Amino acid sequence: RYAAEQKLMDEAASVGGLGKFSVPDLKKVLAGKNVSGSISIGEYNQSMGGNSSVKDLETLMQLLYLQFTSVRKDETAYKALTSRIKGVLPMLANNPDFVFNDSLMMAIYNNNPLVRIPTVEEIDAANYDAVLSLYRARLANAADYTFTIVGNVDESTLRPLVEQYIASLPASKPTQPPFNKNYLPKRKGTYAVHFSREMETPKATTAIVYSGDMSYTPDNLILLSALEDLFEMEFTDKIREKLGGTYGVSVISEAQKMPSDHFSLQFRYDCAPERRAELTEAMNKVTERVCSEGPDATMLRKVKEYMIKQHTDNLKENAYALSATQRYVVYGIDIAKDYAKKVEALTPESIRTFANTFFKQGNRIEVSMSSK
Repeated sequence: RYAAEQKLMDEAASVGGLGKFSVPDLKKVLAGKNVSGSISIGEYNQSMGGNSSVKDLETLMQLLYLQFTSVRKDETAYKALTSRIKGVLPMLANNPDFVFNDSLMMAIYNNNPLVRIPTVEEIDAANYDAVLSLYRARLANAADYTFTIVGNVDESTLRPLVEQYIASLPASKPTQPPFNKNYLPKRKGTYAVHFSREMETPKATTAIVYSGDMSYTPDNLILLSALEDLFEMEFTDKIREKLGGTYGVSVISEAQKMPSDHFSLQFRYDCAPERRAELTEAMNKVTERVCSEGPDATMLRKVKEYMIKQHTDNLKENAYALSATQRYVVYGIDIAKDYAKKVEALTPESIRTFANTFFKQGNRIEVSMSSK
């Protein structure tokens, strides 16, 4: 129920503007100001994000207040939005990158239609009033939210703004309603799908995704980050430089706390169609070697140096301070504490043991698309 409305919610709820301002009017009001804000409704949580210059902080607070209390309905803007989306769908269906990403999501989420963009039929069936009603319900109680603010602003300036625009939001006791942990279950076990389609430029695109359970702890987050960097370095050396089969392999790791403690590690690359099987097998051998022997000690030393330098640089950035503070307040995880010490303590054996806990769970998805 409401699947179509959920898919359209983020865009459709904001298309009408805020308060008395349509989107065009809001752009005029904000002209010359360094400020932006948005709200995202996810599968298991919702969030409001924004940024501004110090000078425009009050404007950001005003936007936040309006996003919680005064989302605006605009039938004309909604119809224009749905028409634009329907007009884009045929182009997406002919875009190889979109087709591949859609196939990958279907593989990961067991062909669950909720992870697909809306179809024309879903768009036509969606009810704008239902979209707004669902959206407002998710924002009805500000006590369900944790507000985290970082930046170059002192407490004497910030406190009155928080009291005026956040403390005054409609709120009761935090509800913390239970959620369905199996709302979007991921595929388990080994799964592979290979398909071909017409493309202007001959190529093959392959993604390999490993996933499974992982306790969401500072030590594991550091180990996962190190493993990601190590595979990036290994594949650059073995796949790009020595085999010359691709410009590079993208390695992306993700750790999740919701709906449950979970990890994923994705390898993705493009190559000539005739080399796909060869390069995939070479990547498999790298993975097997890391699990059996651990990483190369020289590479691990370089990764540790990079992680410590990157962490030092990150500490100067608002975005890092914000995410670290949120993680600590919401989950009780302080990844910054003793970060350098924990990175320095990494060894080939600790990486090998950690990698084995992942890969031996046996959850591996491989999706590849080749040109005809």
